[in-house]
Amino acid sequence: MDKQTIIAQISPEIYAIEAEAARWYGSQTNNPNGLFYSSDILHEIDSLIWDATNDLTDSQKLLLMFAIYEDLPGYGLLMLNWSRYQHFDLPTQALFWSEVRP
Repeated sequence: MDKQTIIAQISPEIYAIEAEAARWYGSQTNNPNGLFYSSDILHEIDSLIWDATNDLTDSQKLLLMFAIYEDLPGYGLLMLNWSRYQHFDLPTQALFWSEVRP
């Protein structure tokens, strides 16, 4: 599983629309009232990343999630991982924090 496979599975057009919407909602200029971006696509992407059959390690899945988050900055991608965090080994937990605290 990689980013291009996920984009292909949800469709490049939907991915582009969702990425644009997520960035719009995250922009103080476009969205001065602080409305939140919400989409079921985030759940679908999360399921594809964390599917046990994709043979990626937790660290690889986390890096994949952050690669997608760069395109599609939806809080849901981060939030959905909170329940997994406690089960990560220490190096994977450190990786998580290195990505959220640049």
